[in-house]
Amino acid sequence: MVFIPCVNGLSHNEAEDALPDDVTAGANVLINAVLARATVVAPAHA
Repeated sequence: MVFIPCVNGLSHNEAEDALPDDVTAGANVLINAVLARATVVAPAHA
């Protein structure tokens, strides 16, 4: 789960709003975490 700031701190509400730059930053955190995990090689089973 990635948390981003919401306008006036309002979240979990239909009036929730976020600035485009904050949404972009949150998306970048998520994609970088996915890409970092995708490059981890699981140890081989003997």
